[in-house]
Amino acid sequence: MFEKIGLFDQENFPHYIADNDFTHTAARHGFELYCNYDAKIYTYPEESGDIKNRQKKNLKNFYNHLFDIKGGGNLRDFTRFTFKNCPTPYIPYYLVSGYARRIFGYIVK
Repeated sequence: MFEKIGLFDQENFPHYIADNDFTHTAARHGFELYCNYDAKIYTYPEESGDIKNRQKKNLKNFYNHLFDIKGGGNLRDFTRFTFKNCPTPYIPYYLVSGYARRIFGYIVK
């Protein structure tokens, strides 16, 4: 698979969204996708940049949420991901709904 589609796109997606992009790229190239619902993933979500941005809500952390490389709502990476992976007719809807979820999700959560 790596020989056919390459590795993760670290130039466009250096942080959070590269694994999603890789999965979409594999599917577009005909690879079957599987999900193991019994898999256990051990992480430390409280150490993520986005959790830290949400601990104290202010304009600086809101900006970091939307534009920092560790921001969970990174609009730049989301936009790049959309144009690379979303079917063309759905791009406007996907962008508007995705921007709204990222902006208002920070405020509401």
